[in-house]
Amino acid sequence: MNKNLNNKIAIIPKFQKFNNYSISAILLIVGIILTTIGILAIGITVYFNIVINFASEKCHFKGDNIFLNCIFVLICLSLLYLIYKVLPKINKKILLTITLAFSLILGLWWVNYIKFKPVSDQSMIVYCGEKMVENDLPTILNPGEYLNRNPHQLGICVYIMTIFKLFATRSTLTLQILNVIYATISAFILHLICKEIFKEEIVQKICLIFISFFSIYWAFFSVHVYGNLPGLMFALSSLLFTLKFLDNNKISNLVIVAISVTLAYMLKSNYQIFMCAIVICLGLHFLQTYNKQTLAGILLVIITMFGFKSFVYNHVENGTGYSLHEGVPMIAYIYMGIAEPQTLSPGWYTADVEIIYNESNFNKEKSAEIAIENLKNRLLYLIQNPIYTWNFFTSKLQTTWLNPTFQVFWCSTPSTLLDLDPGYNNRIAPEKLLISLICGTAQKIEERVMDVFQIIIFISAGITLILFSKKGDLKKTLLPLTFLGGFLFHIIWETKSIYVIQYFYIMLPFAAYGIYKLFNFIDKKLDTRP
Repeated sequence: MNKNLNNKIAIIPKFQKFNNYSISAILLIVGIILTTIGILAIGITVYFNIVINFASEKCHFKGDNIFLNCIFVLICLSLLYLIYKVLPKINKKILLTITLAFSLILGLWWVNYIKFKPVSDQSMIVYCGEKMVENDLPTILNPGEYLNRNPHQLGICVYIMTIFKLFATRSTLTLQILNVIYATISAFILHLICKEIFKEEIVQKICLIFISFFSIYWAFFSVHVYGNLPGLMFALSSLLFTLKFLDNNKISNLVIVAISVTLAYMLKSNYQIFMCAIVICLGLHFLQTYNKQTLAGILLVIITMFGFKSFVYNHVENGTGYSLHEGVPMIAYIYMGIAEPQTLSPGWYTADVEIIYNESNFNKEKSAEIAIENLKNRLLYLIQNPIYTWNFFTSKLQTTWLNPTFQVFWCSTPSTLLDLDPGYNNRIAPEKLLISLICGTAQKIEERVMDVFQIIIFISAGITLILFSKKGDLKKTLLPLTFLGGFLFHIIWETKSIYVIQYFYIMLPFAAYGIYKLFNFIDKKLDTRP
C-alpha cells in the first residue's frame, strides 16, 4: 500500500478523536456558562436608573425574590406548554409570516413614534457620514478628530454616507427604519439556522415563538445607529452558509460566507468574533474530512475580510491624503477593559483611551507604548491582589450578562438631548405612553418579563448543550463557539450589556430544543399515568 495513504489512514482517526474531544469540550464549556448565567439570573438583576432626560450607564444590583422568580418561570413555562400543545396544528409558514410581520410592524411603529435622535458616539458616526457626503474630510480626519481617533469606524461611516446619498436624505429615521428591516431579515435567517441544526419542525416553531418575543428587544434597539443590526444580518448569513457548507461541501457557500462576514466586520469590527468561530469550525471540519475545499474556504474567508478592509482603507487614504493607520491602538482598549473603574462598573468605559491618545499627541506608536506600560502595571496589581481581581471580574461578568434588557431601553432614552433640543423635548414630554415604555410602569413590567425570558433561555440552552456534549456534532458547535468567543472577548475588552445581545440571540435555537425535550418528557410522563 502507498506509504502516504498509510500515513493518512493512521492520522485521520487521531484527528477524529481530537475533533470529538474538541466538540464535546466546546459544548460542555458553553453549556456550563449558559446554565450558570441562567441560575444567577434567578437571584440577581443588574439594572440602570433611567429617567427620560438622563440615561445613566451606572450599573446597580438588586437581589431578586428567588421563590417569586421560580413561580414566574413556572407560569411562563406552563403558558408555553399550552402553546406547544397547539403548535402541531399551526402551519409553520403562517407562524413564520406572523413572526416576521410582528417584528417589522412593532419596529416600524417604535422608530416612527419616538423619532430618536442619536447621541454620544452614534451622533459622531452620523456626523462623520454627513461630512463624507459634503466631502469635508479634514473635519473628521485631522489629528485628534473622530475618525482619526477611531479609524475602525470607517466602515459604518461609509455605510451612512452611502445611505444618505442613495436616499438623498440626512434623516437618521431612514437609518432606523433600515435597522428594523435588518432585524426582521435577521429573524428569518435565525429561523433558517435553526432549521439547519434541528430537523424537528416543532423545535423550529418554538424557536419562532422565541424570535417573536425577541422582536421587543429589536424594536427598542433599532434606534441604535451604530452598525450592530446591519452587521448582525450579514454575520448570521455567514453562519447559515457555513452550516450549509458542512452539509454539502460546496465552495459557493463559502464564497457567500466570506462576503457576508466581511461586510459584517466592516460595519462593526466586533463581528470578527463570528469570523474566528467560522474559521475554527472549518478547521475542525478539515481535520475531520481532509477536504481541500475546506482549507481553501478558510483562506478565502481570511483573505477576503482583511484584504477588503485593506483595499477600502488604502482607497480612502489615497483619495484623501489622510492616514488611517493612526488612531487609538487596540492595546489601549484591552487596558481599558481591566483598568480601575472610574464612574462606571469594572470593565466598562473609562476615559483612559482618550487620555492616552491625547498624551501621545495623537501618535499611535507612542499611545501603544503608554498603554502597554499601563497594562503591565495593572496586570501586576491584579496578580498581587487576587481577592480584588476576583471581585473585579465577577462584577464585570455580572454587569455584562445579568441585565435582562441588555440595555435596549437605555438605547431608546432621549437623555440629555431633551435639554439641548427644546423642540424635541416639547414633542416627547407629553407622550405618557412613550415615557412609560422607556422608564415608567410599563418598562418595569417589560423588565420583569425579560428577566424570566432570560432565565428560561439561558438555562434551557445551557442544559441542551451539556447533553449534546456527550455526543455532539460539528453543526451544533458553530453557534456555541461564536458565543464562547464573545464571552471570552468581553472578559478582557471593554464591556457593556448591549455589546453581547447578539450572543444571547443566537442561543434561541438551542433553548427551543431544550424546551421541546422538556415538554416531550412531560408528555411521555402524562401518557404513562395509570
